[in-house]
Amino acid sequence: MTDPNAGTIELDKQLVSIAPNPFEDHIEVQFSNVDHGFKQIEILNLEGKIVKSFGVDGNPTNMVINLDELSKGSYVVRFVSDEGTVSHMIVK
Repeated sequence: MTDPNAGTIELDKQLVSIAPNPFEDHIEVQFSNVDHGFKQIEILNLEGKIVKSFGVDGNPTNMVINLDELSKGSYVVRFVSDEGTVSHMIVK
């Protein structure tokens, strides 16, 4: 497995929580800090390939992300800011 975080600074995982996990068709993301500064969310497969990516407008406190197109398996959700990244493993 390729490390999807190679060369980045990993921030505190508690900045972001994800539920449900495992999920069926979507995940709900809760940000613990209103000024989190995340600009990009990337969904990566276990080979490190980005399978879905989108920008984050403003500083939302929560988001619902539709992932129904993903096949069953494990993925990494990576939240990217200027300061670094937060990564969580999810399972479909």
